[in-house]
Amino acid sequence: MQESFFAPHGNIQTSIDENMVIINVEGHCNTEFFQQMAKELAVVREQVEIEQYTALIILHGEALATQDAMLFLTQYLEASLVNAVAFNLSDVLTPALTQNICHQSFAQVNIRHDFFQDNESAKAWLKQCIKEGSSGDTLNNEQVMV
Repeated sequence: MQESFFAPHGNIQTSIDENMVIINVEGHCNTEFFQQMAKELAVVREQVEIEQYTALIILHGEALATQDAMLFLTQYLEASLVNAVAFNLSDVLTPALTQNICHQSFAQVNIRHDFFQDNESAKAWLKQCIKEGSSGDTLNNEQVMV
């Protein structure tokens, strides 16, 4: 990977709830941020059962990313064998735009994903995805955020 001259933009906090990696992200996020996040998540992933691994991404503020940054994120998550990704958009300033950007990126890779307004619904959906097995189908309830 090419060395970057840009500083990472964005903040991240991670935790684990069973085999669910919970990622709090505050943007704007650039590719360098996602590269740094990938290094941090490599350590976290060692603490989960890879075949049961899901991610809840809780976005805050202007959680927007460039197309290159989203491409890096989706390729990283696809390579990391995540079973499903849920996004909580309740705290973003532009939920419809953020959902559109995330959906377009995640629809290009074979990762189940969906969008929610609270953590409880997102966690319930992720647990259901594990129960159903990893069929590789991209699920999305197409809720429109306004």
